[in-house]
Amino acid sequence: MYGQTIAIREAVEADTVWIRPFLESRWGDATMVVSDVRVDLMKVPALIAGNNEGLLTYRVVDDEVEILSLDAIVAQKGVGTALVTHLCDSFRELGSKAIIVSTTNDNLDGLRFYQTRGFQITEVRCGAIGKARLIKASIPLTGAYGIPVSDEIKLRRPL
Repeated sequence: MYGQTIAIREAVEADTVWIRPFLESRWGDATMVVSDVRVDLMKVPALIAGNNEGLLTYRVVDDEVEILSLDAIVAQKGVGTALVTHLCDSFRELGSKAIIVSTTNDNLDGLRFYQTRGFQITEVRCGAIGKARLIKASIPLTGAYGIPVSDEIKLRRPL
């Protein structure tokens, strides 16, 4: 897909028949715990890449936009980049100050992805995932690369 333009569109009600099972397959269910708060991803806006090739869910928090989930069917094909770029461009035009995102300490690929796209680490909440498991018990103890999942890492990209 590199070199090709990937169409991005806002999700509509009819997309829920695809979005819910997709989120459940990726995250165990359609919720996310961010900074100790459970968020129903079916109740927030979403962007869809191409022909259901990727999904980004987000919410607006004051003058910032928070990415809640970002998934591409096939990694390293430009889908995630297209989704994040579209989000940044859209909200820059609306006067938002920044895009923010939280991830876990085991998500080395995600940390690389965000940092190479202009995001900077702004906070590390040590031990936060233990508290998040009290809200969403399905969060695994061990994540990518066999790393224990324990910390929430916040990143921010000014617009």
